[in-house]
Amino acid sequence: MRAYFVEPKNGATVKSPVKFVFGSDQFQISPVPPGEVKEARAGMGHYHLGVDTDCLPPGTPIPKAEAGAAPGQAGSWIHFGTGSDNIEMSLTPGPHKFSVEVGDDLHHAVAGLCETIQINVE
Repeated sequence: MRAYFVEPKNGATVKSPVKFVFGSDQFQISPVPPGEVKEARAGMGHYHLGVDTDCLPPGTPIPKAEAGAAPGQAGSWIHFGTGSDNIEMSLTPGPHKFSVEVGDDLHHAVAGLCETIQINVE
């Protein structure tokens, strides 16, 4: 099992806006069920994109951005609870680090399903 960046590749030099696409092997990506979720479904999860941050330890709750916070703020996590696998973001020039991490229906980090890359924005 693994989660990874389809694009951009680690070490890439890119222009803003940057398109991120995520992939996974041997794990089902699925939208979070509607309503209040009390229990995570086994073997299913959704992507989270960490901005200028590292992978979280397995089982750690993946934080949600503060209300009113701009997506893409350093240290923030963007949740893809709809099951989507991509986003386009405007980024400031310079080096950036991103982590794609799969979380379960309760937004807890799933063991072995995170990758961190470094990119440079022109």
